[in-house]
Amino acid sequence: MSHEGASRRYGFPRWFVVRWTTSALLGRRRELWRDGRELLRAMPPTVEGREHLPEGTRYVVVINHYERPGLDVWWAALAVNSTLGAPDLRWIITNRFYRYRLFGRIPVPARLVAAVLGLVAHTYDCVSIERRPEGIAKRAVALRRMRRLLDAEEPQPLGSTPEAEFGGGVALGDPYPSSGKALAWLSRGEVPIVPIGIGDDGERIVLRIGAPFVLEWPGARQARERRDALAARVMREIATVLPEAQRGGWEPERRTDREAHS
Repeated sequence: MSHEGASRRYGFPRWFVVRWTTSALLGRRRELWRDGRELLRAMPPTVEGREHLPEGTRYVVVINHYERPGLDVWWAALAVNSTLGAPDLRWIITNRFYRYRLFGRIPVPARLVAAVLGLVAHTYDCVSIERRPEGIAKRAVALRRMRRLLDAEEPQPLGSTPEAEFGGGVALGDPYPSSGKALAWLSRGEVPIVPIGIGDDGERIVLRIGAPFVLEWPGARQARERRDALAARVMREIATVLPEAQRGGWEPERRTDREAHS
């Protein structure tokens, strides 16, 4: 849990901004885990629950969309990737923010935000999700890409913030409506989903890694009908690895010993 009054403020040094911008404009790829370790070298995250990480690299990470003044959500991604190392965890990110404010105050045009998100997605090889309602075909293509990454001969782990733009605070918020349905399609009762609770102690980012779980795929029709229940299950799993003050009213998922160790 953070203590905002005396908390460290995280910011990108100028040398990194220049280096990153040059890479992005030239179309060069970067590795998020390497950038994370470099940026967090002087203040590496505190990590609890490493023993819960699955063997291999075929899994999906879900985190809370943790932010507080001086610590934006992309630092959580840097902390997670720097902890997991190679191969780089591929984040699933939106291609649109409609309410973004620089420094929490200055409105930024959605078109400019979309351009920056596109550069981020290309530079770190993220999976970009089309937000506009008419982009259903593009969302289907993105989901198939995620599945190919998980099913490859050398699988790539994926990362998601189920709250998406609905989040953005210290406490756990509401999930994006289709997040549980998409995660169920990716998990299909076999691919582990690893909840990681994000917080900070005022100085360092804190990662709490929870026991993996799976979601069954009930079929397209039932998934549509049960999308809220599927999303709620994911949120409760994240709540299990968060302090009570950060749970935002979500009750932790309760599992049997057998389920917790499966």
